[in-house]
Amino acid sequence: MDGVYKWDVNGTKTEFPVGSSASDFSDSVFATIEKVSFDSISVDKSTKTVMVKNFKAIKGVHNVAQIVFGAIPGWTYVFDCNYLDYQQTGDDNSAWLYLVCKGDCTIKLPDNAVLSGSFHNSANSKITLINTLAEFTKMDLSTTKGFKAVDDLVVKFSHNATEIGAEETVNNQTYEVQSADTVAFSGTIDKSGTITIPEEVEINGKTYKVTTIAKGAFDGNTSLKSLVIPSSVTKIEKYACADCKNLKNITLNADTLKAIDKHAFDGIKKKAKFKILAKKKTAYNKCVKKIKKSTDVKNIKTQMVKSKK
Repeated sequence: MDGVYKWDVNGTKTEFPVGSSASDFSDSVFATIEKVSFDSISVDKSTKTVMVKNFKAIKGVHNVAQIVFGAIPGWTYVFDCNYLDYQQTGDDNSAWLYLVCKGDCTIKLPDNAVLSGSFHNSANSKITLINTLAEFTKMDLSTTKGFKAVDDLVVKFSHNATEIGAEETVNNQTYEVQSADTVAFSGTIDKSGTITIPEEVEINGKTYKVTTIAKGAFDGNTSLKSLVIPSSVTKIEKYACADCKNLKNITLNADTLKAIDKHAFDGIKKKAKFKILAKKKTAYNKCVKKIKKSTDVKNIKTQMVKSKK
Protein backbone atom coordinates (compact mmCIF):
# COMPACT_ATOMS: atom_id res chain seq x y z
CA MET A 1 0.00 0.00 0.00
CA ASP A 2 1.50 3.32 -1.08
CA GLY A 3 0.57 6.76 0.20
CA VAL A 4 -0.52 8.06 3.58
CA TYR A 5 -3.55 6.81 5.49
CA LYS A 6 -4.85 8.26 8.75
CA TRP A 7 -7.53 7.03 11.13
CA ASP A 8 -9.30 9.36 13.54
CA VAL A 9 -10.92 8.48 16.87
CA ASN A 10 -14.15 7.47 15.11
CA GLY A 11 -12.35 5.04 12.83
CA THR A 12 -12.70 7.22 9.75
CA LYS A 13 -9.86 6.66 7.29
CA THR A 14 -8.41 9.52 5.23
CA GLU A 15 -6.26 8.75 2.19
CA PHE A 16 -3.60 11.00 0.72
CA PRO A 17 -2.07 10.75 -2.80
CA VAL A 18 1.04 8.66 -3.46
CA GLY A 19 4.17 10.64 -2.65
CA SER A 20 2.44 13.16 -0.42
CA SER A 21 3.58 13.91 3.11
CA ALA A 22 1.15 14.50 5.96
CA SER A 23 3.16 16.15 8.71
CA ASP A 24 0.26 16.91 11.04
CA PHE A 25 -1.14 13.84 12.78
CA SER A 26 -2.62 15.63 15.79
CA ASP A 27 -6.16 14.60 14.79
CA SER A 28 -5.32 10.94 14.16
CA VAL A 29 -4.93 7.90 16.40
CA PHE A 30 -2.97 5.92 13.82
CA ALA A 31 -1.32 6.47 10.45
CA THR A 32 0.59 4.43 7.88
CA ILE A 33 3.05 5.93 5.42
CA GLU A 34 4.00 4.05 2.24
CA LYS A 35 4.96 0.45 1.64
CA VAL A 36 2.92 -1.29 4.30
CA SER A 37 0.31 -4.03 4.25
CA PHE A 38 -2.25 -5.27 6.73
CA ASP A 39 -5.48 -7.25 6.73
CA SER A 40 -7.48 -4.64 8.63
CA ILE A 41 -7.29 -1.74 11.06
CA SER A 42 -10.14 -1.13 13.48
CA VAL A 43 -10.61 1.71 15.95
CA ASP A 44 -12.61 1.36 19.16
CA LYS A 45 -13.25 4.78 20.64
CA SER A 46 -14.87 3.42 23.82
CA THR A 47 -11.75 1.50 24.87
CA LYS A 48 -9.25 3.74 23.08
CA THR A 49 -7.88 0.75 21.21
CA VAL A 50 -6.54 0.37 17.67
CA MET A 51 -6.43 -3.23 16.45
CA VAL A 52 -4.05 -3.96 13.55
CA LYS A 53 -4.26 -7.37 11.93
CA ASN A 54 -1.26 -8.91 10.19
CA PHE A 55 0.76 -5.74 9.70
CA LYS A 56 4.07 -5.88 7.80
CA ALA A 57 6.48 -3.69 5.91
CA ILE A 58 6.54 -4.54 2.20
CA LYS A 59 9.87 -5.60 0.76
CA GLY A 60 11.05 -3.96 -2.44
CA VAL A 61 13.79 -1.73 -3.83
CA HIS A 62 14.78 0.45 -0.88
CA ASN A 63 11.26 0.45 0.49
CA VAL A 64 10.59 2.61 3.53
CA ALA A 65 7.52 2.12 5.70
CA GLN A 66 6.36 4.12 8.71
CA ILE A 67 3.59 3.82 11.21
CA VAL A 68 2.64 6.76 13.40
CA PHE A 69 0.87 6.47 16.74
CA GLY A 70 0.46 8.28 20.04
CA ALA A 71 -0.60 11.65 18.59
CA ILE A 72 -3.61 11.41 20.87
CA PRO A 73 -2.25 10.19 24.25
CA GLY A 74 -3.63 7.23 26.14
CA TRP A 75 -4.42 4.87 23.28
CA THR A 76 -3.47 1.19 23.07
CA TYR A 77 -2.23 -0.41 19.82
CA VAL A 78 -2.80 -4.14 19.53
CA PHE A 79 -0.87 -5.99 16.83
CA ASP A 80 -1.88 -9.61 16.28
CA CYS A 81 1.01 -10.27 13.89
CA ASN A 82 3.99 -12.45 14.80
CA TYR A 83 6.38 -9.60 14.11
CA LEU A 84 6.44 -5.85 13.91
CA ASP A 85 9.54 -5.95 11.89
CA TYR A 86 12.35 -4.13 10.19
CA GLN A 87 13.73 -6.38 7.44
CA GLN A 88 16.65 -6.05 5.08
CA THR A 89 17.78 -8.78 2.70
CA GLY A 90 19.69 -6.80 0.08
CA ASP A 91 19.29 -3.73 -2.11
CA ASP A 92 16.67 -5.34 -4.32
CA ASN A 93 14.52 -6.84 -1.58
CA SER A 94 14.50 -4.77 1.56
CA ALA A 95 12.23 -2.79 3.83
CA TRP A 96 12.91 -0.25 6.54
CA LEU A 97 10.23 0.16 9.19
CA TYR A 98 10.15 3.34 11.27
CA LEU A 99 7.93 3.46 14.36
CA VAL A 100 7.06 7.10 14.96
CA CYS A 101 5.62 7.77 18.40
CA LYS A 102 4.08 11.21 18.89
CA GLY A 103 3.15 10.80 22.56
CA ASP A 104 2.45 8.43 25.44
CA CYS A 105 0.81 5.18 24.37
CA THR A 106 0.72 1.41 24.85
CA ILE A 107 1.76 -1.31 22.39
CA LYS A 108 0.51 -4.86 22.82
CA LEU A 109 2.07 -7.74 20.90
CA PRO A 110 1.46 -11.51 21.03
CA ASP A 111 3.74 -13.67 23.17
CA ASN A 112 7.08 -14.35 21.49
CA ALA A 113 6.51 -11.74 18.81
CA VAL A 114 9.48 -9.94 17.27
CA LEU A 115 9.75 -6.17 17.37
CA SER A 116 12.71 -4.91 15.39
CA GLY A 117 11.76 -1.61 13.84
CA SER A 118 13.57 1.65 14.48
CA PHE A 119 11.96 4.25 16.72
CA HIS A 120 12.30 7.39 14.66
CA ASN A 121 11.56 10.98 15.76
CA SER A 122 9.97 9.67 18.94
CA ALA A 123 11.80 11.86 21.46
CA ASN A 124 10.08 12.61 24.76
CA SER A 125 7.47 9.92 24.20
CA LYS A 126 6.74 7.09 26.59
CA ILE A 127 5.75 3.67 25.31
CA THR A 128 4.40 0.99 27.63
CA LEU A 129 4.82 -2.48 26.18
CA ILE A 130 2.30 -5.13 27.21
CA ASN A 131 3.79 -8.43 26.18
CA THR A 132 5.06 -11.52 27.92
CA LEU A 133 8.22 -12.54 26.11
CA ALA A 134 8.79 -10.53 22.97
CA GLU A 135 12.16 -10.35 21.27
CA PHE A 136 13.57 -6.94 20.42
CA THR A 137 16.34 -6.81 17.86
CA LYS A 138 18.13 -4.70 15.24
CA MET A 139 18.71 -1.01 14.66
CA ASP A 140 18.11 1.30 17.60
CA LEU A 141 16.98 -1.42 20.00
CA SER A 142 20.24 -2.74 21.34
CA THR A 143 19.08 -5.46 23.72
CA THR A 144 17.42 -8.72 22.76
CA LYS A 145 15.10 -9.15 25.75
CA GLY A 146 14.04 -5.62 26.55
CA PHE A 147 14.28 -2.03 25.46
CA LYS A 148 17.05 0.49 25.74
CA ALA A 149 16.29 4.21 25.54
CA VAL A 150 16.83 5.82 22.17
CA ASP A 151 17.70 9.50 22.63
CA ASP A 152 14.96 10.84 24.89
CA LEU A 153 12.52 8.05 24.10
CA VAL A 154 11.29 6.26 27.22
CA VAL A 155 10.17 2.68 26.79
CA LYS A 156 9.11 0.49 29.68
CA PHE A 157 7.44 -2.83 30.39
CA SER A 158 4.05 -2.66 31.99
CA HIS A 159 3.32 -4.76 35.07
CA ASN A 160 1.59 -7.21 32.75
CA ALA A 161 4.84 -7.93 30.98
CA THR A 162 7.44 -10.35 32.27
CA GLU A 163 10.73 -10.85 30.49
CA ILE A 164 13.16 -13.73 30.86
CA GLY A 165 15.33 -13.19 33.92
CA ALA A 166 12.77 -10.97 35.63
CA GLU A 167 11.95 -11.69 39.27
CA GLU A 168 8.42 -11.41 40.60
CA THR A 169 7.08 -11.88 44.13
CA VAL A 170 3.82 -13.78 44.65
CA ASN A 171 2.46 -14.59 48.13
CA ASN A 172 5.80 -13.78 49.79
CA GLN A 173 7.67 -16.09 47.41
CA THR A 174 10.01 -14.89 44.68
CA TYR A 175 10.23 -16.49 41.23
CA GLU A 176 12.60 -15.93 38.33
CA VAL A 177 11.18 -16.32 34.83
CA GLN A 178 13.24 -18.86 32.88
CA SER A 179 11.19 -19.30 29.71
CA ALA A 180 7.78 -18.58 28.25
CA ASP A 181 6.29 -21.29 30.47
CA THR A 182 8.64 -21.96 33.40
CA VAL A 183 10.03 -20.24 36.48
CA ALA A 184 12.55 -20.99 39.20
CA PHE A 185 11.68 -20.56 42.87
CA SER A 186 14.37 -18.08 43.94
CA GLY A 187 13.55 -16.89 47.45
CA THR A 188 11.05 -16.18 50.21
CA ILE A 189 10.28 -13.69 52.96
CA ASP A 190 7.97 -16.19 54.66
CA LYS A 191 9.16 -16.77 58.24
CA SER A 192 6.52 -19.36 59.17
CA GLY A 193 9.00 -22.23 59.13
CA THR A 194 6.98 -24.38 56.71
CA ILE A 195 7.20 -23.77 52.97
CA THR A 196 5.21 -25.64 50.33
CA ILE A 197 6.39 -24.66 46.87
CA PRO A 198 3.52 -24.68 44.35
CA GLU A 199 3.63 -26.60 41.09
CA GLU A 200 2.38 -23.55 39.23
CA VAL A 201 2.29 -19.83 39.88
CA GLU A 202 0.43 -17.00 38.18
CA ILE A 203 2.56 -13.98 37.34
CA ASN A 204 0.99 -10.95 35.71
CA GLY A 205 -1.95 -12.96 34.42
CA LYS A 206 0.11 -15.84 32.99
CA THR A 207 0.56 -19.30 34.55
CA TYR A 208 4.10 -20.69 34.83
CA LYS A 209 5.29 -24.12 35.93
CA VAL A 210 7.82 -24.14 38.78
CA THR A 211 10.62 -26.40 37.54
CA THR A 212 13.70 -25.30 39.48
CA ILE A 213 14.80 -24.38 42.99
CA ALA A 214 17.32 -21.66 42.19
CA LYS A 215 20.85 -21.34 43.50
CA GLY A 216 20.80 -19.99 47.05
CA ALA A 217 17.00 -19.81 47.19
CA PHE A 218 16.93 -20.61 50.93
CA ASP A 219 20.63 -20.14 51.68
CA GLY A 220 21.08 -19.33 55.37
CA ASN A 221 17.35 -19.34 56.13
CA THR A 222 17.29 -20.31 59.81
CA SER A 223 13.49 -20.03 60.02
CA LEU A 224 12.95 -22.86 57.56
CA LYS A 225 12.04 -26.16 59.26
CA SER A 226 9.92 -28.00 56.70
CA LEU A 227 10.05 -27.87 52.91
CA VAL A 228 7.70 -29.52 50.40
CA ILE A 229 9.03 -29.61 46.83
CA PRO A 230 6.41 -30.35 44.14
CA SER A 231 6.64 -32.95 41.39
CA SER A 232 7.01 -30.16 38.81
CA VAL A 233 10.54 -29.44 40.04
CA THR A 234 13.20 -31.19 37.97
CA LYS A 235 16.31 -29.54 39.38
CA ILE A 236 17.58 -28.22 42.71
CA GLU A 237 20.57 -25.94 42.21
CA LYS A 238 23.73 -25.40 44.24
CA TYR A 239 23.29 -23.96 47.76
CA ALA A 240 19.51 -23.98 47.36
CA CYS A 241 19.05 -24.95 51.01
CA ALA A 242 22.59 -24.50 52.30
CA ASP A 243 23.05 -23.55 55.95
CA CYS A 244 19.36 -23.94 56.76
CA LYS A 245 20.42 -25.30 60.13
CA ASN A 246 16.88 -25.91 61.36
CA LEU A 247 15.60 -27.64 58.20
CA LYS A 248 14.64 -31.13 59.30
CA ASN A 249 11.82 -32.28 57.00
CA ILE A 250 12.03 -32.29 53.19
CA THR A 251 9.51 -33.84 50.80
CA LEU A 252 10.33 -34.37 47.13
CA ASN A 253 9.48 -36.57 44.15
CA ALA A 254 12.07 -39.04 42.88
CA ASP A 255 10.20 -39.73 39.63
CA THR A 256 10.45 -36.18 38.33
CA LEU A 257 13.49 -34.73 40.09
CA LYS A 258 16.34 -35.18 37.61
CA ALA A 259 19.21 -33.31 39.25
CA ILE A 260 20.36 -32.10 42.66
CA ASP A 261 23.53 -30.01 42.56
CA LYS A 262 26.36 -30.51 45.02
CA HIS A 263 26.07 -28.47 48.23
CA ALA A 264 22.33 -27.98 47.70
CA PHE A 265 21.62 -29.29 51.22
CA ASP A 266 24.88 -28.51 53.01
CA GLY A 267 24.51 -27.48 56.63
CA ILE A 268 20.93 -28.59 57.21
CA LYS A 269 19.84 -30.03 60.58
CA LYS A 270 21.49 -33.25 61.71
CA LYS A 271 19.25 -36.28 61.22
CA ALA A 272 17.12 -34.34 58.75
CA LYS A 273 14.50 -36.54 57.13
CA PHE A 274 13.82 -36.76 53.40
CA LYS A 275 10.38 -38.07 52.48
CA ILE A 276 10.79 -39.36 48.92
CA LEU A 277 7.79 -40.05 46.69
CA ALA A 278 8.55 -42.74 44.12
CA LYS A 279 6.71 -45.30 42.03
CA LYS A 280 9.56 -47.80 42.16
CA LYS A 281 12.39 -48.66 44.52
CA THR A 282 14.98 -48.05 41.80
CA ALA A 283 13.91 -44.40 41.44
CA TYR A 284 13.98 -44.02 45.21
CA ASN A 285 17.51 -45.45 45.46
CA LYS A 286 18.81 -43.16 42.71
CA CYS A 287 17.31 -40.16 44.47
CA VAL A 288 18.90 -41.13 47.78
CA LYS A 289 22.32 -41.18 46.08
CA LYS A 290 21.71 -37.69 44.66
CA ILE A 291 20.68 -36.37 48.06
CA LYS A 292 23.74 -37.80 49.81
CA LYS A 293 26.02 -36.17 47.22
CA SER A 294 24.30 -32.84 47.78
CA THR A 295 24.91 -32.53 51.52
CA ASP A 296 27.75 -32.62 54.03
CA VAL A 297 25.41 -33.94 56.72
CA LYS A 298 26.24 -37.60 57.18
CA ASN A 299 23.34 -38.89 59.24
CA ILE A 300 20.33 -37.87 57.17
CA LYS A 301 17.29 -40.13 57.10
CA THR A 302 15.26 -41.12 54.04
CA GLN A 303 11.81 -42.67 53.68
CA MET A 304 10.15 -43.99 50.56
CA VAL A 305 6.47 -43.16 50.03
CA LYS A 306 4.65 -44.86 47.17
CA SER A 307 3.82 -42.20 44.58
CA LYS A 308 0.25 -42.10 43.30
CA LYS A 309 1.21 -40.29 40.09
